[in-house]
Amino acid sequence: MLDAASALTRRRQIVRIILIGVIGLTLPFYCIGFFLWGTAPQATRAATETPPPTVTPIGGLQGSITPTLTQTIPLFATSTQPLAPTPGQFIPLPTSVPPTAFVFPTSTPAPTLTFAPTSTPIPTNTA
Repeated sequence: MLDAASALTRRRQIVRIILIGVIGLTLPFYCIGFFLWGTAPQATRAATETPPPTVTPIGGLQGSITPTLTQTIPLFATSTQPLAPTPGQFIPLPTSVPPTAFVFPTSTPAPTLTFAPTSTPIPTNTA
């Protein structure tokens, strides 16, 4: 029994050493990756890139743009309610179920109460 327990603890110790070794060996790569990510040059647009096309209205800019009226959202509530009131909660009426009579699973009669045994004196050896 002692050999099985010591073998189990030795196996656990070997697994812990291997996992700590993997963590220790990969940690420098994470540090180097974060350093390179932080010091990487920012992506900028190339100077030779053409600007996006513009939309010119038909007929040029001869007319002026006139403002149009738009409907706004009212700040105050209106007289009509969009939602109906919340309906009441349905609570069903309790139903009474009459209890069923207990039926013994076998045809033997139910046990009856008996009196507890009485304490009788221990017989003595009389000569």
